[in-house]
Amino acid sequence: MSWFFDVALPVDPSGCQEAIGTLRSVARRARSASDVLGGQSGIPTEAFGGLAAETYRLACGRLSRATAGLADDAAGLAAALEEYVARLVAARSTLLDVREAALAAGFRLVGDIVQWVPAPASPLGELYGRLERRAARAHDEIADATAAWLRARDQFTTGRLAPPVPSATEGAR
Repeated sequence: MSWFFDVALPVDPSGCQEAIGTLRSVARRARSASDVLGGQSGIPTEAFGGLAAETYRLACGRLSRATAGLADDAAGLAAALEEYVARLVAARSTLLDVREAALAAGFRLVGDIVQWVPAPASPLGELYGRLERRAARAHDEIADATAAWLRARDQFTTGRLAPPVPSATEGAR
C-alpha cells in the first residue's frame, strides 16, 4: 500500500459514437456496392459478350471483393471502437466512484491523486487499500482496452484491395 494513488480519468469517449455510426454506414454502403458489383460480374455471356464484356465482368468481380473487404473492415472497426468505448466508460465510472469514496472517507485529493499517510492500526487502512486496488484495476483496464483498440485498428486498416484489373488483352488470355 502506498501513500497515494491515481484516479485520473481517461478521455471521455462519448465523441466516438458519431465515428461508430459513420463506420457502420460505410460498411452498409460498401456491402451494398459489393452486392451490385457481384451481380454485374455474373452477367451471362449471352446477354453481354465479347472481350469488353469479359473485362467488365472481371473488373466487377475484383471490385466486388474489394468493397466486401472494405465492408468487413469498416464493420470490424465499428465493433472494436464500440468495445473500446464501453470499456472506457466502465473504467471512468469506477474511477469516479473511487474518487467519491476517497473524499467521503476523508482522504486528501490533490488534482487526480488520492493521498493518505498511513497510521498504525487505522481503520482507514483497509478502505484505502481497497480503493487503491480498484483504481489500479481500472487503470489496467484502460491500458488493456487501448491496446485492444490499437490492435483492431491495425488489423482493419490494412488497405486490402483486389489486384489491379487486367487489360482487355490480359483478360482474353
